[in-house]
Amino acid sequence: QYTGVPSAQLHGDTWLHVLHPEDRDRTLQVWRKALDTESMYEIEFRIRDQDGNYRWFHTRAVPQRDDHGAIWQWIGYTSDVQDRMLQEVA
Repeated sequence: QYTGVPSAQLHGDTWLHVLHPEDRDRTLQVWRKALDTESMYEIEFRIRDQDGNYRWFHTRAVPQRDDHGAIWQWIGYTSDVQDRMLQEVA
């Protein structure tokens, strides 16, 4: 809802297009490392809203495993940290 892009269009790496261009490569590296190591990831990046404005967010997620140890989903959160990021720059 925040980005205005339907969730059905955010599969694979396509979700990267809602991130600030300067944050995409770094975010993709962190995500791929989490997939490769099957471990938690945590990162801060800017997401574009429906009006084209960017805000900073903090994201953290951990893999959830089935009875055989295979990852079947990732559970996490994304928090708006725009005010904190602006204070750190000031």
